[in-house]
Amino acid sequence: MNQLISVIIPTHNRSNTISATLDSLFSQSYNNIEIIVVDDGSTDQTENVLSKYESRIKIVKQKNAGSNAARNRGFKDSTGEYILFSDDDICWESNAIETMLNALMYDNGASFAYCRFKLGWKKFKLREFNSGTLKKINYIHTSSLMRRADFPGFDESLQRFQDWDLWLTLLENGKRGVFVKKVLFKIRTDNPITKSTWLPSYAYRLPWKIINWKPKSIASYEKAKAIVQKKHGIM
Repeated sequence: MNQLISVIIPTHNRSNTISATLDSLFSQSYNNIEIIVVDDGSTDQTENVLSKYESRIKIVKQKNAGSNAARNRGFKDSTGEYILFSDDDICWESNAIETMLNALMYDNGASFAYCRFKLGWKKFKLREFNSGTLKKINYIHTSSLMRRADFPGFDESLQRFQDWDLWLTLLENGKRGVFVKKVLFKIRTDNPITKSTWLPSYAYRLPWKIINWKPKSIASYEKAKAIVQKKHGIM
């Protein structure tokens, strides 16, 4: 088992979190990985932080175009047989990539492997893959390991629910996921910038007392959800 895995990290003004993410990836038990960081028009010290890692990662710079465009750009520059879209405020367990890859190797019919995670101290147990449930709510984080051949691309017209849209598109393509019942990463909650427009769709259902914050965009939750539902005919 020595397949190359491309880890794609879109980032925007996360100079104080990206180092921890990269360090956790450098500490992986599975080390045949390439790391591609797409700097989506950062205006803080992100460029300086990334320069310290330039011998170990590939840095792609672009004008601010949003997380979907950044992920798609990173995919175009990647070469791995498997891809992992990591957010830039995540700290990975040292066995995360190896564990998800083992799950995909064991289940040849699965297109992607997803796992449990923590938001701060709060653990999210998630659930086994079920197409009916997925059509009702999203319970899969964007940071999942996927077979390159099955990746359909992110819809760059969407500003929210891009993760749910991705899984629904895969479902329509006859694909499914495999659930790893282990906590393999933690999302930082100690930085206000973390709680931003980059939130995945599951975040709009979170108990906000955990992080003492509520997004301004919560008011448009139903509208954003309806756009994805209409696209996939699940209204």
